[in-house]
Formats: sequence, C-alpha cells, structure tokens
Amino acid sequence: MTGALALAAMAAGVAACRGERVSDPPGGGALPPTLAELAASEPAPRATPPGAEPADRLSLSLSIGVRGRVEPCGCPGAPAGGFARRATALRAAGGLHPGLLAVEGPNLLGTLGEVGTYGRGPLEGRAREVLGLLDRMGYDAFAPGVEDLELLGAAGIARAAKGTRLAVVATNLLHARTGRPPFPTHAVLAAGDRKLALLSVVAGAASSRRAGETTVLDPAEALRAEISRLPEVDAVLVAADVPGESIRSLARTVRGVDFWWVEGGAPGEPPRQRVGEAQVLRLEGGGTALARLDLLFTGEKGARFDPDTDRAVAVETLVGHEEQWARLEGAGGSSPAPRRGSGRGGAAPQATAEGARAALERQIGVLRGRLGAGTAPRHAFGFRIGPLDPSLPEAPAVRAELDALRSVLLAGISPPAPPPGAAAYAGVDACLTCHAPAFARWSASGHATAFQRILEREQGDDPACLGCHTTGWAEPGGFVMPEQGRHLLGVQCEACHGPATGHPSRPVAFREPGADTCRRCHDAANSPGYDAARYLEAIRHW
Repeated sequence: MTGALALAAMAAGVAACRGERVSDPPGGGALPPTLAELAASEPAPRATPPGAEPADRLSLSLSIGVRGRVEPCGCPGAPAGGFARRATALRAAGGLHPGLLAVEGPNLLGTLGEVGTYGRGPLEGRAREVLGLLDRMGYDAFAPGVEDLELLGAAGIARAAKGTRLAVVATNLLHARTGRPPFPTHAVLAAGDRKLALLSVVAGAASSRRAGETTVLDPAEALRAEISRLPEVDAVLVAADVPGESIRSLARTVRGVDFWWVEGGAPGEPPRQRVGEAQVLRLEGGGTALARLDLLFTGEKGARFDPDTDRAVAVETLVGHEEQWARLEGAGGSSPAPRRGSGRGGAAPQATAEGARAALERQIGVLRGRLGAGTAPRHAFGFRIGPLDPSLPEAPAVRAELDALRSVLLAGISPPAPPPGAAAYAGVDACLTCHAPAFARWSASGHATAFQRILEREQGDDPACLGCHTTGWAEPGGFVMPEQGRHLLGVQCEACHGPATGHPSRPVAFREPGADTCRRCHDAANSPGYDAARYLEAIRHW
C-alpha cells in the first residue's frame, strides 16, 4: 500500500506541474489538489516539509522574450500564456516557496514593427502598464533587451518603470551624452539569508538605433569589471540578449558567472547546458511558459554549482515532491472536495492523504540524503519549464487590467487614408461578380470564418489577433474595428493579393502571394502544424 501511495503521489505531482489530470489513487481516496486549484483558493499554502530549511535554497521564476504579448498566445486549441495566468501561477508558487524571486528577461515590451500600427506614445503607455503589472505581481527585476531599447530607448524604459519597485538592470550600457549607466549595472536579490546577483548584457551590434542615445560596451569586458565589484553573493545570474555563438564564447571566457539566462537556441539544444564552468539556461520566447531555477546550497561556502545532470534531476524531483507535500499540508490533510471516483473502495480521504504525505516525506528524505545537504563539494540546482496552459485560471484583477489595456491600444490606432490615386480595401463582395468560383472556394475555407474564431475565444478585440483574422488590419484603408470595417472581417482575397478598389476599370498592382505571405500568420506559435502544400491545396482557387 505504501509503495502504491508513493507512486500515486509522485504521478499527481508531475501532472500538477504539467496541468494534467491523473487517475485516482489506489483505494479510491480523493486526489490532492492541483496547482491550479490551490492557486484559485484562499489562502495560499505555506508549508515546509520536514528537513527542508529555508536557508538552504533560493528559487527564481524566469521568463523571457514576451515582446508585448501579455495575452494568451497561439491559435490552435487553447492559447497558452498571458499575464493573467502568470499571476495565478506566481501566487501559487509563492505560496509553496515563500521568498520566491521573479525576474523578467530581455525583450519584454514589444517589437519595432508595432510602431507603425500604434505609434511610440501608446507603446510607451503599454510598457508602463506591463511593468506596473509585473510590479504588482511581485516581480523583483527586469533586464531590458535589444528590442526593448530599439522600441523605447533607455529613457523611455526608465519613464515606463518610474513608480515601480522593479530593479531595471543593464550592465553594458552607457548614456552616450553623459557616459553614465542609464540603469543600475547589477542588482542583489535576496531570499532569506541567500543572495543572488543579477547582471544583464545585450549584443554589441545593438548600439541603439534611437539617435545614438546609448553606447553599448563589449559584454565580456563590462561583465568582468562588474563581477570584480560585486559584494559577496551566493550565485551570479546573467540575463543575456546575445546570439548563440556569442553566449557560448562569453560563458567560456567570463569567470564568476553561475548561470546564463537566454532566449531560444539552435534546434535540439537542451534547456540547460554546461558551457565552461557555468550553465546556460534557455527558454523559448512568447510568454507561454515560466521557467523555475531552484538553487540548493549543499556545498561549503563559496562552492560552485554541480554541472552533473543526475544531481540536477534529483533537485527537480525533490522540489516537485516538496511542492506536492505542501499542497497536501495546505489542504488541511485531505483534498478540499471529492473528485471523480473518490468514493470507490471505501478508503477515507483523510487516511489516503496522510499516507501520501508520509510516502512523500520518505522520498524527500532519500533525495536530500542523495544530494548530500551541507556535505557535498558543490551546490546543486534544478531547472524546470512549466507551461501557462488553460488549466490555470486567470487572475480577475489582472484580467481587468488587460481588458483596459486592449481598449487603450485600439483607441490609439488611426491608420492614414490611402495616398491619392492608391487603391484601398474594397472587401470580398467586390470580388464576387467576376470571381464567383474563387469566392465559393473561399467561403468554404477557414479564412472566411477567421474572425468568428477569435470572437468565440473572446479575443475579438485583441490587437495581437486582429492582424491575422481580418483584412488590411491597421493599414491605410484597411480594417480598424468592426464598427468601421465589417466588410473586412476574416481573411479575404485582399489579405493576400492587396487592396483592390478601382479594379477592374483601372490597373491595380496586385501582390503575388508566396510562402512569406502565408508565414506572416502561419508561424510556429500560431500554426505549429502548418504544411505549405497541404494548406495551399485547401484554398486552391486558381
């Protein structure tokens, strides 16, 4: 019975991290609450399993490459991510790990391509709201990236962060006029008695394109100088917005860094990888997941972190078990409510939960012994990535703020009229008379119902969705909002071929669509199963 309970508890812990459900444990007892259920309950649990002293660890929540995508992202199925879900996940994680630190990595605020749609004023307003949301969610620091600097410049970022408690960190930037750093060159983040130094660098090729207001120093030289000035800390983390080869070169040549935090990587590269004496930690951008870095201080003072994969897996398993133990303890010793099949076998939920807790305690003891707390020559770490999927409820207060932000952005969109003599968007009805067979094929396609699909997901006013679900979004003479552009709902002929007013009575320079036309919307995030030949056949009208 004990072995079965241990396996059930381990499975429940893994499933909770993935947002999955598992079968009921043997004996028919109720399952322990999932992360999503505890996140939505009050109060958040704060429990420490036996043998886990708060002073022996430091945990961070990390994200990177959001690019203004504060809403759920990805069209197929149920979109993942979004700040409202992130707030729920952080609240639950903070309940299970008091003192959890949260750091936002480079390229958060938007993209340079958005300037033509919104203008810099609304984008700075969005940046102010996004940084304010991070502050209210309990974030500790933000490391700007190349795209953040190109979008708003150092001065714009500083204005957007004004009034927040966020530490904005940039190690290799100088103000071109004064020669002084525009932001602190490092931040020391503390949890209990443990301290972590956060540094941040951008690529040298990123010297600001905003009127040369910022000088970018060589990342390696800036890091060496800054590390030599750091106070005594337990770990050093560098958020780096640099190309793949550059990060490997930096990790090999700059000593004193424990962890490098970067976006993406080459196909097949693992999320954690040893380079030199350090670990390179990777997460894909887009804001659809959060990463967790757990540092377990098992070695003597001043020890480095063990690169051994087996020890990293042991830390990740240990933390998962501790979280599951805390969920059981936080639920008062039993599940808050019976679930499907909870009455089978007649086992009492209280007894089942106590047995699961006891099994987890034994597993925790074994893992902590294997990791050698306080006696190992090196510290240990674990790195996990958790998706922000729809199993996590949205935090209502954050959802309300995001709804208000949508309205502000939409109100700021006012595309100019087409230049004199240029074609505007006519709408699909204008094509029907001469192109009836093509119109019929289009009417039966997913392109025709594209706007309806985002309405069904309550994203009909999400600016990030409208560009791929309407025709001529925010372009001269194109779709603005349903009140002004009902004739341009969905992905119509002109979305691929260009504006057509005046045709056929006068010549119009139609676009010849190609693979790049399709890939504007059918990208990896929004159309992961895209196959050009199959998709083109589905809309064939030529």
